[in-house]
Amino acid sequence: METTLEDVLKKVKENNREIKVQNLIVKEREYEVKKSFKEFLPTVELEANQEFIKDEDGSEKNEWTNDGDKYERLNVNIPIFTGWRNTNNYKKSVLAKDISEQENNLVGYDVEERAIFYYFEILNNRTQAEISQRVIENLKDQEKRLKELYENGQMVPKSELLKVDADIVAEEAVKERRVQEQRSAEEALYLLMGINLDSNYTFADYNLVKNGLESYDLQRDTEVALTEGSQAKIEELRLKDADLDVKLARADLLPEVFGTYEYRISDDDDDTFSDYQVALTARWEIFSWGSTLDDINQKKVVKEQAELNYSNRMDEISLELRNNYRELLTLYKEVHSQQVRLELLKENLEIDSLRYLNGLIEAIDYLSSVSDLSETAATYFSLQREFLLRKREYENLLK
Repeated sequence: METTLEDVLKKVKENNREIKVQNLIVKEREYEVKKSFKEFLPTVELEANQEFIKDEDGSEKNEWTNDGDKYERLNVNIPIFTGWRNTNNYKKSVLAKDISEQENNLVGYDVEERAIFYYFEILNNRTQAEISQRVIENLKDQEKRLKELYENGQMVPKSELLKVDADIVAEEAVKERRVQEQRSAEEALYLLMGINLDSNYTFADYNLVKNGLESYDLQRDTEVALTEGSQAKIEELRLKDADLDVKLARADLLPEVFGTYEYRISDDDDDTFSDYQVALTARWEIFSWGSTLDDINQKKVVKEQAELNYSNRMDEISLELRNNYRELLTLYKEVHSQQVRLELLKENLEIDSLRYLNGLIEAIDYLSSVSDLSETAATYFSLQREFLLRKREYENLLK
């Protein structure tokens, strides 16, 4: 079945296992957020105790009896104040989830870019194999013509026939390499698409005419990339995470207060009674040889590093966007100029094929035209691929 690049990218987005794994990481982070929120809630513990006593008085056999104390106790612990530790832990878990969501976007972008790479590898190798097949057919026609002349006693040296045979063998090896490289690229693409490696798709040629750059505005796009782009958001979230680490370290300087409610039912020598108590517990670390202050200062240093990394990454994103934009302008012209050159060389090969078959040019001249066409086709697909990848990289910086 024939499929387009758009269809391939759609299947990649739906079926790729790397993307699915990253989705599960996001789901895992969501559960972590739920766990962090539940740290604000009271905890309830139920404890039951039964004492067994070994009875040795006048007994031939030592036996264990349950004549000892037994009780049941229900404890309810309520966190009242923890120096905002629970609050900041919850915020950190939310940040971790947000970062994993943005990383999910980046994984998707990376997989799509690899899919584009293999797609154009397939188109290039398929075109190269088609060129080789056409060359082989023309060489075989020439071999047939020379063989008839040679066998009929015409003035054709056997060396000319041997040269053509040698060219056929060499071109068949070139074709075989192209066919195998095409299949390797197809299977790599099938893997990204999440489908069976034995699948058999025909990949349609890609038309670059619709991919102009008129809608791009470098200044506007830079502002979008620095405020809404996934890479910029990740750096911003990491900066917030470093700030929360400082706050968590400062929480060790503050007291912790917990409320406790306990209800107990005891059974002692057939005497059952119950009681309950309510307690307020405060814990405050007064002296620890300055280790808490060292931890705070350490987290401040890490925060300063995050601030520098954030500023540096913002500049890198701006520079990357500018470089991609300039490269796109150049590649767009190069692709179209190479496309014109490719069409002209195709027509030239048609003419040279006829001239070669009619003995008007030598094999070396004909194969030179083949080589020019092959190299131009390879360059054309390479430029197409590079243009589309750069365009995708540019757009991915904005989202």
